Parts: sequence; structure tokens; C-alpha cells
Amino acid sequence: MLSEFDLLPEKFAWGVLLTVSAVQMVVVVENTITNVALPSIQRDLGYTQSLSSWVVTAYALTFGTLLLVGGRIAQTIGYRRAALIGLVGFCLASGLGGAAKGFGMLVTARTLQGVFAALLAPTVLAALSSNFPTGTQRARAFGILAAVTGIGVVAGSVLGGVLTEYLSWRWTLYATCLLSATTIVGVLFWLRAAPTGRRHPIDAFGVTLSAVALFTTVYGFTEASRSGWTSPIVIGTLAISACSYVAFLIVESRVQSPLLALRVLGNRVRSAAYLNRLTTSISTFGLMFMMTYLLQDVMNYSAVATGFAMAPMVVGIIVGSNAGSLILLRTIGARGAATVGMLIAGGALIALTRISPYTQYAPDILVPLLIFGFGQGIATTVAMNVATMGLDTDDIGAGSALVNVMQQVGGAVGPALLATIAATSISFEDDPSIAAQIDGYSAGFVASAAIIMIGAVLVWLLGTSSTPIGDTVDREPPTPHIELEP
Repeated sequence: MLSEFDLLPEKFAWGVLLTVSAVQMVVVVENTITNVALPSIQRDLGYTQSLSSWVVTAYALTFGTLLLVGGRIAQTIGYRRAALIGLVGFCLASGLGGAAKGFGMLVTARTLQGVFAALLAPTVLAALSSNFPTGTQRARAFGILAAVTGIGVVAGSVLGGVLTEYLSWRWTLYATCLLSATTIVGVLFWLRAAPTGRRHPIDAFGVTLSAVALFTTVYGFTEASRSGWTSPIVIGTLAISACSYVAFLIVESRVQSPLLALRVLGNRVRSAAYLNRLTTSISTFGLMFMMTYLLQDVMNYSAVATGFAMAPMVVGIIVGSNAGSLILLRTIGARGAATVGMLIAGGALIALTRISPYTQYAPDILVPLLIFGFGQGIATTVAMNVATMGLDTDDIGAGSALVNVMQQVGGAVGPALLATIAATSISFEDDPSIAAQIDGYSAGFVASAAIIMIGAVLVWLLGTSSTPIGDTVDREPPTPHIELEP
């Protein structure tokens, strides 16, 4: 099995879970905490609105682009050392951003945050996979991590709004600096240093092609939300992205020490987990993007009220990622649990199309958000669990990074794609009424539901095992409960 971390006594294993959950919170919160502060940042630093999106894009681009490289570096230098370097660097970059005197300094800080986040993220799943290799404890550990991930996505918006409103936008960056500094203590205490895996020659072509492919994907979809899908820049960038992915797969199939061994993707069950993570992320980030604008621009919620209106989704995520996923994993297996979770989330998105100018929060918004969180929690837990199961030391870095790649790509694709669908489904200029705008967002919800439901069907078809996890969780020797042979 994995050798980066020795299997520890139970109290230390759960200490590892607490620590890596804090690391995950650092990475995920930063995706959304500054979003609601953008108008305040723009006014304070005095740059034009056209540049505002780069405060978010600078982080997303570097994070998404360097994830596979970060996974290889972490695997080479050791995950404990990578976590420490990543946290120290992220803390300093966050402090630099909070103290920014101008646009250039802020974007530089956000770029550095993305660099160190790409080193941090792969350590999370690697540590959990090592300390919780199989069984009920693994399912519970990944359920907690999935809950932390969902909480971080929602909490970032809430915390960002509160800090901006009552303190300053600078505290959206200082807060992650403090969280990073606190987490360093946990890494020093709980994560043991262990011998690293084999050192491999640098796959220069793979590094270059993966960086180009991921950069152009994230940039292309981000730019599409600003310039439209017919923009020559968008079309050209996405064309380069597609060609780069093809070239990357060809190169990785031929080099001796690939950045991403294709055996990681060649397994159907694991591929289904990555597809699950991608489509669930598209729907989750797309939902949050559309709900933010719907609540603020159409229903006149303040930024803080919008954050709190979406916060109850966390309750559904916690229940789904723990109790819900454990029950389903033990009864219908990973493939069935993932499919059911994704279908539940899709159904909740369809329920959101009932929103009207006369909508009431509790029945029309709160209940669907709770249900979506429940389904998303189930699907995310299964994806994180299965995506790294059975990987050896040489592959765990790339496999862990790939889970985060799917999340980052989904975070770029979801808002851009669904915002375009919402905007083009009806002409706001011809009919600027509230009802017309709601119809546009409803079209976006339908598209989001279609994406995650199609993903659910594909996950079911790709999966090759429906063996309930409960059949093997408590048996010795501990063998994986999911068949990982294609």
C-alpha cells in the first residue's frame, strides 16, 4: 500500500484527519472568500472594473494549472514537507495580498497563493489514503473531508461578506493567513515524516503540456463569461486546450516516467470517480454563482444576507457526506451511492426552477438547497474515496492532484457555461422584467441539472462493481471493497 505515512495509532490517524481537513479548508475557502469583496477592493485600490475579475482569475489559473506538477513535487519531496512549504508560502502570500497597496501587488499575491495551493492540495488525499486504506473508518474519514470541502465553498462566501461588511476586505486575506499559520502547528504535530517514493526524471513535455492544457481550459471558460463564446480569444484558447490534452495523453503513453501514468485513468471505476467530481463541481459552482446573482440582483438580498441564505446547504452536505454516504455505501456500493447522490442533486436543481417573483424562501429556496447539499455530499464523498483507492506510492500524488484538477476545472466551467445559458435563454434587453430574469436563471438550473444527471448515468455505466462496502469493511486482511482492475 502507500508508504509516505506509516499507519498510525487510531488517535494519531484522526489527528491526521483533523490536520488535512484544515489544509483542505485553507485551499477551498480561498476559492470564494474574496468574491463578494471585489467591489470594495476595486474602490479601495482604484482600478477599473474590467480588471476586477483578475483578482479571482489569478488564483484559479495558477492553482488549476500547477496541480499535477504540485502532486509530483509533493510525491518527490514528501507530503509532510510539501504541506509545510505550501502552508508557509500560502500564509505569506495571503499576508502580502492583505497589505496590497495597488492592483499589481494584489494580483501577484493571488498568483502566489495559487502556486502554493497547488502544492498543498495533493497532500490532503495522500495523507487520508495512507492512514485510512480501507473499511468503515476510511468511508467515515472521506465523508468528513467531503463535508469540510462543501462547508469551505459555502463558508467562504459567508465569511467574505461578513469580514468585508464589518471589518475590511483586507481581512478576507488576513483570515486565510491566520488559518494557514494555525494549520502549520497541526502538520508539525500530526504528520510524520517518512521515506519518500522513488525519484523519477522530470517529464518536461508532460509538465509543459499539462500546464498549457489546464491554463487554457480555466482561462478560456473564465474569459467566455466576460467576452462570450464567439470571441476569437475564447475559441482559440479552447482549441489550444483540446489539442494540448490530446498531445498530453500521447506523450504520457510513451514516456518512461510520466507526470500522470495512464494506468490511473485506465481504470473504469476510478475514471468514474473523476467524472463524478467534475460534473458535481460544475453544478455546485454554477449553482452558487447563479444563486448569488439571483438573490442579490433580482430578489434584492444584501451580500451578507445572500451568504446566509445559501449557508443552510452546508447542513445537507454534512448529513449527506457522513450518514447518507455511509448508509448507501454499505447497502448499494460505491457506484450506486454516487449515482443516487448525483440524481438527488439534479432533482434539487430542477426544484429551483419553481422560483418566481412571489417565491418564499423556505419552501422554494431553502428546501432545494438542503436537498442539493445532501446529494452533493454523497457524490463528493464517494468520488474522493474511490479516486485514490488502490493507488501505490508512485501514483498517489498524481491521483490526488487529479481530484483537485476536476474540482478546479468544474469551478471554471460551471459559472461560465451556466451564466451564458442563463443570459442567452432570454433577451434581458427586450424584456428586463424580474420574471424574465428568473426565467433565464431557471434555464441555467435546468442545464446544471442535465449536466449532473448525465454524469450520474455515465458514472453508473463506467462503474464495474456494485459490491456493497459493508461486505468487506470489517474483514481481515483489509482488501479494497471495490474492484480496481479494468
